[in-house]
Order: sequence, then C-alpha cells, then structure tokens
Amino acid sequence: MSLSKQDLEVTNILVDGSRLVGAVIYTAIVCKSYPTLPRHVALIVDKVTEIYKKEFDKIAGDFYYKEFKTMVELESWVEEHILTIPEIIDLNLSQKEYDNGVKVDEDRKQYTFVSRHSKPVIEEDDFIDLDAYCRNLVQFLIRENVRIDYSTFR
Repeated sequence: MSLSKQDLEVTNILVDGSRLVGAVIYTAIVCKSYPTLPRHVALIVDKVTEIYKKEFDKIAGDFYYKEFKTMVELESWVEEHILTIPEIIDLNLSQKEYDNGVKVDEDRKQYTFVSRHSKPVIEEDDFIDLDAYCRNLVQFLIRENVRIDYSTFR
C-alpha cells in the first residue's frame, strides 16, 4: 500500500486567537537575521486581535478559534487577513528604508541577497521577505495545532 499526497496532507487545522497573535509576532522575529521586535508591535497585536474577533468563532469568554480544512485554506486566509495589515507589509522594508520614508510598492533598486554562507547583513538593512513570512507563519500554526487537543472545547 502506498500513500498518496492526499494521505499526507494536514487537514482540519484549528487555530485559536491568542496563538494566532503570538505566532504573528514570533514569526516576525524569527524571519529576520537580527531577532528584534517588529516595528509597531503593539499596533500589530491590536489589529490581529481585532481580525480574529471578527473572523473566528467565540467559544467561551475570550477564547476564539477557527477551523481550516486544509493548509491551502489557512495560507489563503493568512494572505487575505494578515498580510494586508499595513504594519506587517512595512516589515518588508529595512530599518534604513523605513526611516527614509521608502514605501514597499516603490521600485527599490538596492537588494541584498543572503544565505547562511554569506557575510552578515548590517542590522539597518535587515528586512522580512513577506512570502517566506507567510509560509513560516502557516507552518508554525500547523505545528502548534498538532500539539493541542481541542476536543474538550466542543
């Protein structure tokens, strides 16, 4: 018997609101070469909290969760709701670009490509690749879901 791609696909992913907020901030920290809090962290927390309170089902007290049928559905939701937050989009700018008033949608001519074998980028040039951020956030949320038994909340 061989396994198909569907057999290996993660399904029925449950995400709760507080873990979503934590994952958004955690992923923003680990996606950078220099682990620092993202700019406007309090505003990001407020906006993500506002989003999950609108989008997720309220279970009890301040506990909200949403079920995603597949990883693709979760990724689409993250792209639509989290990657549209202006403060998240601005994480694609380095500190130098942000300080100079550069906008994400402008033609930015200076790019720095790095690998783990290249020399370090100076901290002011560090930025977050939003596509990688989205993938990492989705994978983190899935890993968190695997470790939590939500059956007691039903």
